Amino acid sequence: MKQVVIVDDEPDLLLSIRAGFERNDRFQLMTAANGMEALDILDNNVVDLVVTDLRMPKMDGVELLAAMSQSFPEVPSIVMTAFGTSSLEQQLKKAGTLNLLEKPLDIETLEQAIYNALNFYQNRDGGVRLDIFLQLVAMEKKTVHLKVFGFDNRHGSFFFSKGYLIDAEQDDLTGD
Repeated sequence: MKQVVIVDDEPDLLLSIRAGFERNDRFQLMTAANGMEALDILDNNVVDLVVTDLRMPKMDGVELLAAMSQSFPEVPSIVMTAFGTSSLEQQLKKAGTLNLLEKPLDIETLEQAIYNALNFYQNRDGGVRLDIFLQLVAMEKKTVHLKVFGFDNRHGSFFFSKGYLIDAEQDDLTGD
């Protein structure tokens, strides 16, 4: 049976989603109140899909997607938010997120999105492309230090302050 994690800081929403999927026989549902709890679930379980809100305390959805792209690149994601725009939806789709769901959402819409994602990613690797992820950091005005590692053992860092790229480095190179 497939394992799906729903990440949202609204306890009532998580309860209604759980209740809506009680009779579901295609996947097992796990819930987390923030990105840190979701990472704990990912560390201790085989997860087939993560559905996450973007704005949450402790660790938000953008930070969760960043951690997943580094530690769990094979796990696909769906984003749900009350603050969606067409630009955000385009960026998330380019990044490999299958769907952006507008909140409030109904159980049927969520169920169909989960089924579509599980079918789509059944024989594919998930993950988020770096260029699209950097655009998400800028759009969400995040302050982050992002370390990037390549398959050829090269690595570098990006430094963002409130969504603005302020510095970057790779080996002996720094700056723009």
